[in-house]
Amino acid sequence: MKLTKRNTLLVLLPLSCIIAAIYAIINDCLLYLFCPEFFTKFKFIEYGVRQNIPGLETDTGFPLTEIAQVAIMASWWMGLIIGTTLTVLCLPIICPKTRLITIAKAMGITTLVTAVISLTGLVFGKLFLTGKNMLNFGYLPNGLQKPDDFMMAFSLHNFSYIGAITGMFVASVYIIKKKKKLMAF
Repeated sequence: MKLTKRNTLLVLLPLSCIIAAIYAIINDCLLYLFCPEFFTKFKFIEYGVRQNIPGLETDTGFPLTEIAQVAIMASWWMGLIIGTTLTVLCLPIICPKTRLITIAKAMGITTLVTAVISLTGLVFGKLFLTGKNMLNFGYLPNGLQKPDDFMMAFSLHNFSYIGAITGMFVASVYIIKKKKKLMAF
């Protein structure tokens, strides 16, 4: 398939959603290992997948299917927003190969920035949302065994979205600079 501008959009927009979903699945699997209660007492309920897991309250096993369901539902739309933004910014690049390489690098930048800011969220959660600071937080599910871990997971999860948007802006700057450099030749 020739990589025309139209084909670039048709290929990269679904691919962006898939990349976002894969990132979210990996992120959520690691997050589940850190704090299963974030899912069993919050995310599975929020996304309506809890009824699919008998005996969930005991936290036995690793519910990969349910984690993946939550991750995909929570992330595909971010992939669409990020993919659309980065792809549209790259469309003016004439050479299809350069356009594809630029988009791939921009997606890598976005992913890296997202991961770094997500981890920052874990630290933020530990410093500002645990212990006595937790009293300032409005909603906590009943019966949490590890409320500090829950709050750290909650913070990491929210910082992931902040990271994705920040990563998109950093990648956009990269694309704009790349286009200016290409136009100089």
